[in-house]
Amino acid sequence: MTQPPERNPHHHNEFPHRASSAGRNEPPTPGSNNSLHFKSSELKDLVNVPSRIVPAKPLSSGLLTVVPLRSNGRLKKRKFDTKSGAKSGKGLRKTDVPYRGCIKMGTREIDKRRVVIQELDSHGRVPVLHAENDSLFHVLFVEGDQLLGAKQNRVCNSTVLLAPKSTSKIPVSCVEEGRWQHVSTEFSSSKYHASPSLRRRMVATKEESRKRSNGRDAHSTNQGAVWDEVSQLAALASVNSSTKAMEDVFQHARTDHHNERPLICPKGINGWIVVIDDQIKSLDLFGSPKLCQQAWPRMIRSAQIEARLQEYQHDSQRNPTTKSKRSKGKDKQHSKIHFSGVPQGIKEFLRELQQSHREIVPQVAAGLEQRLSNQRFQGSYLTLQNRLVHLGVTI
Repeated sequence: MTQPPERNPHHHNEFPHRASSAGRNEPPTPGSNNSLHFKSSELKDLVNVPSRIVPAKPLSSGLLTVVPLRSNGRLKKRKFDTKSGAKSGKGLRKTDVPYRGCIKMGTREIDKRRVVIQELDSHGRVPVLHAENDSLFHVLFVEGDQLLGAKQNRVCNSTVLLAPKSTSKIPVSCVEEGRWQHVSTEFSSSKYHASPSLRRRMVATKEESRKRSNGRDAHSTNQGAVWDEVSQLAALASVNSSTKAMEDVFQHARTDHHNERPLICPKGINGWIVVIDDQIKSLDLFGSPKLCQQAWPRMIRSAQIEARLQEYQHDSQRNPTTKSKRSKGKDKQHSKIHFSGVPQGIKEFLRELQQSHREIVPQVAAGLEQRLSNQRFQGSYLTLQNRLVHLGVTI
């Protein structure tokens, strides 16, 4: 079998954009040394984080607690109008953006073959893939979305919004260290998302890359760190994958815990906060309840698996025989609600989020991307014409 590329923590930058704005409340100056090649419609001030983010009653299963969220700043309600564009293939009219029906979830569009993702060429390059959106809609891939097949499985490094009728290069990381040969010409979607721990590691190394490159490289991760995180997850789950694939770990863990009670996405929400073992791990907000509902199963499923593995780790440290006993049982003993209401820590976190420092970075495709950070967390905020598309934060 063809061997995969050797471990190299810092791949060559496939996205050599110029440096970003220094976080001031003015856009980059066109033609200056640090301009970002934004389209004229996106040369604007920083877009504020939604001013109203309201937590709802938490849901819980084992060590995992999910706090549903509702926010303002979402995509507007309006039906998609195809009268001018659908037949000619020119895409959406400017007046049709950014309404809810105009943005579709990437994993679903892959399944419908409206979006095709392939290796960049016949040789392939680990940190970059070729994406073609043949639909009349914007298509959203969320940071951590897993893509299966081709020469090796990957995850998206950043949240990407593909424009209608467009091609793009998207930054990715390998999550299958032991394979480097084609099993398919195109990538398929996965039922699993990057675990909260892996996503946090990816975000941290992306920020290191951005700082090291003076803002030019905002989307590259440390591949060695990603492989290490996948290996740790496999060890925790006691999974021996022949190709060291994260997908194998999730599939085995899901089968092992098939009796686990699933958490159902509440109606009308457009985001959530993930809490594992009483520690906030991540926040995600989407531009519409529908996008949120479509992202919920794979993202919450992966968080639930990580929480269960962490619970078994705690149990095995206290009693080596506990794991084998509990893996055969139900979720009855560990289905308690960690919070009777919304804890003060959640409200403080949301206030910090709304007041955090923001800085424009070069977006991969459509939209405007800002990075958020403070001493506690890091995040990415993608908007389209001042409307929320996705806000993702890791702690």
